[in-house]
Amino acid sequence: MRTLRSIKFYKKKTSKFIRSHILAHYSWKSMKDRCDRPKNNRYKYYGGKGITYDFKWESFRGFLTDMGDPPICSLTGKRMTLDRIDKNKNYNKENCRWATGCRTTYG
Repeated sequence: MRTLRSIKFYKKKTSKFIRSHILAHYSWKSMKDRCDRPKNNRYKYYGGKGITYDFKWESFRGFLTDMGDPPICSLTGKRMTLDRIDKNKNYNKENCRWATGCRTTYG
């Protein structure tokens, strides 16, 4: 997760809609970056292996409609992160869930 300072900067540069869903937007943007941008240090585990995302998720609103905002973990009090259930399949509504950070893995 990004530092508080970068979150404050990010909030200043985004729309009110996105600010109200800031953590979901971070997850969406990070997912797209891992799949689409070869310069991302995790690209080799995602886009480099052919992992993509649902066409509907090209827009943040489409992603938010399917996944909603990340819930808070009742054990840790932290927000959950986006996780693919089957690591060999793409990001889509049927293959994704919100999970605790320790449950998610690369690839």
